[in-house]
Amino acid sequence: MMSSLQRSSAPVKTTGFVNAAVSLAVLAAMLIRLPSVIPNQLVGIATILAEVTTGLMGFMIAAMAILLTLGDSSFIQNLRKTGHFKVLLRGMLHATLSCFVALVIMIVCLLAPATYLALGLAIGVSVLALGLLFILQAGGRFAAILDHLH
Repeated sequence: MMSSLQRSSAPVKTTGFVNAAVSLAVLAAMLIRLPSVIPNQLVGIATILAEVTTGLMGFMIAAMAILLTLGDSSFIQNLRKTGHFKVLLRGMLHATLSCFVALVIMIVCLLAPATYLALGLAIGVSVLALGLLFILQAGGRFAAILDHLH
């Protein structure tokens, strides 16, 4: 029987497809719903999402810093030898970059004319959904590592 670390770190070939499908579904839903929302409410939504995205990025950067400081332990050394550490850091980097792109889009939305606000917000929310999926995947791997270290 596989341990939780092995199960969560194993590469899954369909993950990229599922992430893209969910992100596109969120984009479609937002494009349908957001044009009917009052522009002042869209500005408020973009502001809140920018704040949430900034917090998520901070947590991901902190988690990567924790992993890098644990580099001397034998368990982390074994993860590096097997390639699991690289997979984990790559997933965390994808999550952080997705959140960064979503943050930039939200900031652009706040500065854009009202006619483009709904479209920009829909794109930003779909990128943020992609980032959240990356966070869930990397978070599971990170939790398994911390559980093993405990």
